[in-house]
Amino acid sequence: MTAARALDNMGRSVSPPSDKGAVFSGARARFALRETAASLLGQEAVARCGRFAIGEFGKNPNPGYIAIKHGASGGDLSGVVTCGSVWHCPVCAAKIAGERRRQIKSLLLAHMAQRRSVFMVTLTVPHAKFDEPKALRQAVSDSWRKLVAGAPWKRAVERAGIMGFVRSLEVTYGENGWHPHLHVLLFTDRLNDAGADELSMWLFRRWAGIVARAGLGLASINAWRFERAQAAESAGAYVLKGALDFELTHAHLKAAQRGHRSPMEILRDVKQFGRDRDKVLFRVYGQAFKGARQLTYSRGLLELYELEDFEDADAATRAAFETKTVCLLSSEGFRILEQKGLLLELLELAGEGQYVLMAWGAAHGVAMSAWKPPPKDEGW
Repeated sequence: MTAARALDNMGRSVSPPSDKGAVFSGARARFALRETAASLLGQEAVARCGRFAIGEFGKNPNPGYIAIKHGASGGDLSGVVTCGSVWHCPVCAAKIAGERRRQIKSLLLAHMAQRRSVFMVTLTVPHAKFDEPKALRQAVSDSWRKLVAGAPWKRAVERAGIMGFVRSLEVTYGENGWHPHLHVLLFTDRLNDAGADELSMWLFRRWAGIVARAGLGLASINAWRFERAQAAESAGAYVLKGALDFELTHAHLKAAQRGHRSPMEILRDVKQFGRDRDKVLFRVYGQAFKGARQLTYSRGLLELYELEDFEDADAATRAAFETKTVCLLSSEGFRILEQKGLLLELLELAGEGQYVLMAWGAAHGVAMSAWKPPPKDEGW
């Protein structure tokens, strides 16, 4: 049995992950963790996320209005500052991951509908307990850039029919310190098992050589993963098996394995236990990954299937477009609720409608005149 076929069989026996594997699954948990992140990273944009009006709302001498929205995922706000940080902010990270997951799922299904192949590759580098996370992150990124550059990569692209890739950066923390690594989806033409085995071995040898020459140590074959993505055809449509779209987009949000913690688990532990050690870890992580791209696409891959690309900051606000406006709240009324720590309760009540919100707001010092009905083309 070939390695590729063995991995195929293994993939069929494993239940696909779901959102239940995330560290937090509801708005209350995300909002609470965002407050914790803001307290630890007070100079970063996450400290302002969701707390202030933006644009004309903040500049207009007459009170501006913030839209209270509601949809399948619950309450949301439009017209407030959004940090768009996939690393620092649990609220924005969850929104970005959801948008990216839809994007990648569309890409995977479009590719496999043409009977083409997709492979998941996991790339790691050796690391020690006291290695700096920023240096390790840069080493992983530099090694990847070297892997997909030069004549050897061009020959591999031609030989294996590689059409493009999606690269996802993940990091966990464990007994041996920080562990940044890459999950990569390789999109190929129709690659059989023998070709898959050849590509897997070539990739590992090339990666191991790059890592060794960079002085990072010996890459372990035990940490190597090369797995064919699965799809089942049902009623004329393809359904992904293994949920690789979830693994790429939610890796930094879900629970880690084997004694490791994801950054959001560290943040959760800060909130729950308040340990100084965890506070330091999250601050160090926050600085190390600030500005890094969590997800990147090879040039032309999205365009090949006529799919739209967008920035993380835009993705953090796209979810609001799938909701309907319940009502409008003046920036002054919003400021009162924010100062009293009632924004989460505001969102939880959004589905009850404008009049319930008005009565609730009045009980907390927000005048009835602070509320307006939604625009006719947006309301319920």
